[in-house]
Amino acid sequence: MERLARLHAEVTGDRTLLAILVAAEEIATRWRQEHDHLDQHWLAYEKALAAESEARRTLDMVLRTLARLAESSLAAGRAGDRADADRPEVTRVDDTAADGPTRGDSEADACPPIMAGSAELAVCLLGRFRLFRRGQLLEGWHGSKTPRVVRYLFAQRGRPVPRDVLIDLFWPDVDPETARRNLHQAIYVIRKALRAACDPNQLILFADEAYAVNTSAGMWCDADEFEACARAGRRAEREQREEHAIAAYESAERNYGGEFLEDSPYEDWTIAERDRLRLLYLDVANPIGRTQARQGRC
Repeated sequence: MERLARLHAEVTGDRTLLAILVAAEEIATRWRQEHDHLDQHWLAYEKALAAESEARRTLDMVLRTLARLAESSLAAGRAGDRADADRPEVTRVDDTAADGPTRGDSEADACPPIMAGSAELAVCLLGRFRLFRRGQLLEGWHGSKTPRVVRYLFAQRGRPVPRDVLIDLFWPDVDPETARRNLHQAIYVIRKALRAACDPNQLILFADEAYAVNTSAGMWCDADEFEACARAGRRAEREQREEHAIAAYESAERNYGGEFLEDSPYEDWTIAERDRLRLLYLDVANPIGRTQARQGRC
């Protein structure tokens, strides 16, 4: 608008240019109005997304609780009937409770998932983000951007991320030199937190102007485990091995601790992956539900 105002003052004697400038001013005013509307709609979208995510988490917790109560009640009713013993199902429910930490349970959150075994690194991307180094929970990252950089790097599961991509994502409005310095400081903090005593291995690598998590030492990821079990279930289903398919789907369900990075609901880069894994979870849950209904377990 300031530029148009200056041009308006310079071409006062040319009617044609004045008409064009008036039209340009009208277009600029309309653009500003639409831009303001866009900001309002985006804010409403973020609020709706947060509300939807919270409702989905609550529904997921209620459904899991109902399923466990139903199975526990069914198991108690047939405890003395050896011919109809379903004790493996009861054990599976107990294992699920141990493997999938309950949200809000800080003691469970501080322990790596049992499925991670003795992995050098264990990262939980489904539900609340958690990162473990040799079984030790890493938290309390310094700086406002460092936790976001950590989430992004580990969400790539070892795939290199160009330095400029990280700068554009997390410091888009900062001059290049300051942004590069901020990124370097964040990487330093992450490396320091990941470093173990007497361990020469660098877990955040830099090569060809890109950063990557070094997975060669061994990294377990719940999202990868979830997808692997889902693929195994689909393969068994295609081969008409129903028991194997359901077992694989149930393993996938146990690894699904919640939506992808549910504690980062406003990060644009998480949306597509969150939606993809949510749809995959529905594909996993449907055959389990059908089987349970057929067996009278729900």
